[in-house]
Amino acid sequence: MGDMSFGIVRGLLLLITLFFLAPLPVRAITPADEPLVKVVEKVRPSVVNINTEKVVQQVVTDPFNVFFNNYRVQNAKQTSLGTGVLIHADGYIVTCAHVVGRAADQTTIQVTLADGSDFPAKLLYADEEADLALLKIERKEKFPALSLAIEDLSPNLLGETVAALGNPQGYQNSVSAGILSARDRKVKTNEGTTTGLLQTNAAINPGNSGGALVDIEGKLVGICNAKLAGQAVEGIGFAIPAAKVSAWVADAIAIAKGDKKPPTPASIPDLLDEKFGLRLQNITPDLAQAFGLPSTSGLIISGVAKGSPAEAAKMREGMVIVGIGNVPILNEDSLPHQLRRVQKGDPVSFTVAVFQQQGAFSVRRSQAVTLQAR
Repeated sequence: MGDMSFGIVRGLLLLITLFFLAPLPVRAITPADEPLVKVVEKVRPSVVNINTEKVVQQVVTDPFNVFFNNYRVQNAKQTSLGTGVLIHADGYIVTCAHVVGRAADQTTIQVTLADGSDFPAKLLYADEEADLALLKIERKEKFPALSLAIEDLSPNLLGETVAALGNPQGYQNSVSAGILSARDRKVKTNEGTTTGLLQTNAAINPGNSGGALVDIEGKLVGICNAKLAGQAVEGIGFAIPAAKVSAWVADAIAIAKGDKKPPTPASIPDLLDEKFGLRLQNITPDLAQAFGLPSTSGLIISGVAKGSPAEAAKMREGMVIVGIGNVPILNEDSLPHQLRRVQKGDPVSFTVAVFQQQGAFSVRRSQAVTLQAR
C-alpha cells in the first residue's frame, strides 16, 4: 500500500513538473501590437501641419522691354508647407524658423491638427540662427502635447530606432522610420551652416521641417530640419537635438510673455560688411540719377573694405547687388535672413549688375560672383 501511495505521489509530481516546464502558448503578434505602431498612435495627435501664406514683392520684366531695363515690382502670394509639434497643452507649437519665414504683417499661418481641425496661429518668436520658431493656437480645450521636460526626452543613443512624423510634400500625417545614425553633425546648405545636428536615415523630405523625430517610447529625439540631397545621396536627414529645443523653447516662452528681453541680432547689412567687406545701401532717386541707374531696385555698393573678399573679387563702388543666392534683392528688407547663419569659409553667390550709358540707352551687364565668408 505504501509503495502504491509513493508511486501515485511521484506520478503527480512528475505531471506538475511537466506542466510548469511545458512552453506557454505564444500569442501571435498583430500589426496593432508593433512598437512603432503604438508610438505613432501616441505621438501623432501632437504633430501638426503648418501652412504659411505671405505677400512678397517680385520683379516683373516685360520681355519686349528687357533690353531697356523696363521692369516693375508687384505683390505676389507665396505659400509654404511645413510641420510643427505641440509642446504644451495651452497650444504652444515649436517648428523651424524657415517654415514660417519672417512673419510680417502680411503673413498668415494656419495650423491643421491630426484630426483635421484648423486654427489660425500667431508667431510669438523666431530665431533664424537656431532655425526655431514658437507659434501659438487657441481653444478652450487642452491640446495633446509632447513633453519637453528633460527627463522625458530620448537619451539619443546611436543606433536607436527613430520615427519621423510630418507633412512631406503636403502629405499630412506621414511616418518614416530609421535609426539615429550620428550626433553633433555640421551641415552646410544654401541657407548657411548649422552645427550640433543629429543625423538619421529616416526619410526626411520638404515639408518634414519642424516635425517630430521620436524614439520607440515616443520620446522626442529632435526636430527635423534638413535633408542632404544629391544624385547619389539617400538616407541622410538631420534634426535639431531635443535638449537644445527644450532650452530654446523655455527662453522663447519667457520672451513671448515679456519675462525676458530678446537678444538683439546684428543687422544683415552689418553682417555683409563683417563677413565680405561689402557696404550696401538702398538706392534713392538721387543716387539712381547720380549713377545713371534706371530704377531704385537693388542695393548699391557704397564701399568695399580693403583686404576683404569683395575687394579680391574686384567689386567696387557703384555696382548694384540685384540678387543673393536665388533671392532677388530689391532693397535692404529683401536681404535673405539665412545670411545670419553664414560662417567662416561658407560660399555665398551675389548677382552684381553694372549699368553703362550708351547714347540714350542704359545697358545692364550682370554677373554672378561667389565670395567666401571671412
